[in-house]
Amino acid sequence: VKVHDFYVTPTKAYIVMELLKGGDMLEHVIESEEGRLSENVAAGCVKALLSGLAEMHRVAYVHRDIKLENLLFAGENCEPETLRIADFGFARKMTSSRSTLSEQCGTPGYVAPEIITGQCYTPAVDCWAAGVVLYAAVVGRFPFDAGEDTQASFRMIAEGRVHEIPASSGVSDDAKDLIARLLTVDPVTRFTAEEALGHPWIVKHTSS
Repeated sequence: VKVHDFYVTPTKAYIVMELLKGGDMLEHVIESEEGRLSENVAAGCVKALLSGLAEMHRVAYVHRDIKLENLLFAGENCEPETLRIADFGFARKMTSSRSTLSEQCGTPGYVAPEIITGQCYTPAVDCWAAGVVLYAAVVGRFPFDAGEDTQASFRMIAEGRVHEIPASSGVSDDAKDLIARLLTVDPVTRFTAEEALGHPWIVKHTSS
């Protein structure tokens, strides 16, 4: 999100930011005609997300709360080129003396297995959350949804038990492949943002 100005008074600090009038990505998924986004639109949005994550990770920042509600649009509609990553309240900078993090945070349904199981973690947690975003965008439901049973959902995440995408859904094999590579339990072999940007599904649907 662009910052236009800031100023400080004796009692308060003010930040003037870009007006994002296009709503968030969750709203657009829910309100779409089929309850999910077309693969062309989803790929554009996910590419914008991954591009932002790649830059954040390059300068050693981890967002830690990537979710549909934190992906906002500056344009009137779900226009990928206007997507902005918002809410950096949980963001942390990695340092030479702190190459991993251990604080448990994030939003249930999006948190990576290593956070749920209490392990130290890296920027790979953002890529897991990007996989959840992608799945929800093209399928129209969440990959680890267990209703009101949060613990069951956490077990699914820890074990990498994703709800199978029905063949009748029409979701392409390339999209399923990228989802699988982002929702890989082992953070070492999980796709990075840079790797995901080079995936055939992203390239195919965003090349003009």
